[in-house]
Amino acid sequence: MLTTLDFSPVRQFVTALERRDFETLQQALSDTVRFRALIPPGLREFEGAADSRAVIERWFGDADVFEMECSSIGSVGGRVQAHYRIRLRERGEWSACEQQLFADVELGKIVAIDLLCSGFVRL
Repeated sequence: MLTTLDFSPVRQFVTALERRDFETLQQALSDTVRFRALIPPGLREFEGAADSRAVIERWFGDADVFEMECSSIGSVGGRVQAHYRIRLRERGEWSACEQQLFADVELGKIVAIDLLCSGFVRL
């Protein structure tokens, strides 16, 4: 049986991140989302939409300049895949960050995210 992937919650997540609209980003997540992130210095795991939003807001919320340079959304097998590159300035220092995520979507919400992050690379 052929199933159709629902890209819309991941698209909402990426668009909300680009706007730093963390409330709308949280709305793309199921209340019980499992969020695993491989970031420098290692694996971090979060559960729930509020905790997931909080960590993303901690990463990107304080930048005084924030630009999403590119993004793409596709699929790998039965998972939705997204990639984006961000350039930002915080406290006068410029950085770049790339993230790639794989998401499981059910009933119009993201229920699981596995994210790989480059870390914040100084420019």
